Amino acid sequence: MRPENHTARSGAHYLVVVGDCVVLQDLSDTVAEFDTGATVIAVNRASDALLAIAKVPEIVVAFIEAAPDDFACTRLCAAIHARRGRMIFLGDEAEEACASVRTPILHRPFSSEIVFRRLGLVLRG
Repeated sequence: MRPENHTARSGAHYLVVVGDCVVLQDLSDTVAEFDTGATVIAVNRASDALLAIAKVPEIVVAFIEAAPDDFACTRLCAAIHARRGRMIFLGDEAEEACASVRTPILHRPFSSEIVFRRLGLVLRG
């Protein structure tokens, strides 16, 4: 169930980059439920994400399965920043790095409610 105080952003784009197909679909569906007016771009690899967002002018939030410090030096990170995107990291490497970084991490196990809360916090920035 979508947060009552959230407003749908028509034309907004979210990005989800996760290797596991089940997690990718579940997280994408949850983001689409959070922001019903948005487009969710869901891909398994960073190289696919670069192609998918090439003509997208702005990314609201990107969910990235990677360690934040390692990801910071990538072309995809630069592309997300160029589109004013905020990032939420997830997965083993992100969870292991969480003590040393001040970046939003989506810890497992997560539910739709947890994803909604994390999105709300990131969007309020």
